[in-house]
Parts: sequence; C-alpha cells; structure tokens
Amino acid sequence: MTDEQTEKQVQAMQTLVELSQKRTRMSAQRSYMNAERTLSVWVRTSLAAMIFGIAIDRLGLLFRGHSHFLIHQDTPSAVTGAVLVAFSMFMALSAALRFIAYSRSYKKEYSFPAHHNASLPTIYSFMIVLFGAVLLFLILWIN
Repeated sequence: MTDEQTEKQVQAMQTLVELSQKRTRMSAQRSYMNAERTLSVWVRTSLAAMIFGIAIDRLGLLFRGHSHFLIHQDTPSAVTGAVLVAFSMFMALSAALRFIAYSRSYKKEYSFPAHHNASLPTIYSFMIVLFGAVLLFLILWIN
C-alpha cells in the first residue's frame, strides 16, 4: 500500500467517525423529543380522565335534580368522579416526575435540542395536578 492510499483510507475512516458521531447526536435529540412527546400523551390522557370524572359527577347531579330518581346527595357518581380526577392527577404527576428524571440524565450527557426547555412541559403537568386538586375539592366538599 502506498502512502497516498493509506491517507485516503484514514480520511475515509475519519469521515465515517464524524458521520457516526453526528448520527448519535441526532439520535439523542430524537430520544429527548420522544420523551417529550410521551409526556404530552400522558398529559392528554390525564386531561381526558379528568373530564370524564367531571362528566360522571355532573351526571349524578342531573339525576338528583329529578324527583322521580331516588338518589341521595352522596351518590356513587360523585365518588367515581373524584376517583377519576384523583387518578388523572396521579397520572400527570408521575409522568412529570419521570420526565424530570429523564431530562436530568439526558442533560448530563447531551445538550437540549434548540428551542426546548425541560421545565416548560413539567410546569404544564404540575398545573394540571393543581387544577385537579381544585376540582377534587369542588367535587367532594362543595357538592
């Protein structure tokens, strides 16, 4: 092998290493974005469960309003609605905590993708938990 061929092979290997490093960075960014997308899916599911709990609670209120339904004020619908709201709060809180743990471990090795901030999605999740706590209070103590 000549020196020229050896140099071309070394340059080709360096190019391959650079491409693999670039691909690893892109893969890490996709991994972070997947985690962010997963958090948004759990938040959406949490909101759906919360809305379903509110609907069940209001359904019991509708039944209480009619005299031919003999349902006491402490209906199973209020309990079921409260359980669904509490479950949705737990779902949003656990998803936020898992995302925080993932973003901290991610930050140790990589930098966040452009225009992404790890605190913003978790703030939204904590706002849902706070809103759920207010709803839980309204369902259980104001009824």
